[in-house]
Amino acid sequence: MIKKAALKNRLIVTPGSGHGTVAIYHALGGVHACDAEHIFGWNYDVNALPRHEGREPFMQASGGVVLDLEATVAENLLRVIRMKNRRWVLFRGNASLHSPFLTQNRVKAIGIVRHPVDAAAALILERHPEIVMKCGGSSRVDAFRWYGELWCRVTEDLFDSGSDIVKFTDLPDALIGTELYEPIKAVWREPKVGFGFNVLTPEELEVIFNACVPMLEKMEIKPWTW
Repeated sequence: MIKKAALKNRLIVTPGSGHGTVAIYHALGGVHACDAEHIFGWNYDVNALPRHEGREPFMQASGGVVLDLEATVAENLLRVIRMKNRRWVLFRGNASLHSPFLTQNRVKAIGIVRHPVDAAAALILERHPEIVMKCGGSSRVDAFRWYGELWCRVTEDLFDSGSDIVKFTDLPDALIGTELYEPIKAVWREPKVGFGFNVLTPEELEVIFNACVPMLEKMEIKPWTW
């Protein structure tokens, strides 16, 4: 059961893409969904000032809020989160990459979390292979190491903030009784479970688990069975 506090904030957070975020994005309205990564870039820092080119997409996605270029990205995002009667907001995790955004600002969200091995494989091998180049380009290992750190920091922020964490494999049924259930059910496809273990190299699996096992254990989830 999703708690009222998480529903009130109308905020969905995932540890990066690879969590059905394309389907969620379209379920929330496509270009009219406030998707922070589409506005500020794939590796933005919430403690930095936003760039001028983010003004138009921010205004469109937030339903009319003007981006304050003299306030941090975090301050601008909080203005959107605290708006009444607004659209749902989707953060693909980077808000928590450099600091625990949710915990520091006492924001509760609905966190959709997939096993990090499957999520990393879906993101880096299927959806966005260009991330390998953005992480240095010398090998895929660096990209998987970066993703493991992202997954761990975002999931820890969700956990420590008291957000509601939903297992990716429990969607869309975990949302029954909420306004999210019908639109997400309409676009949801049966996920591939465990496929990442078959396509990552032993070295890639090692860097993922080195980053993620402490958080998996904190959540009392067995790494090889979730």
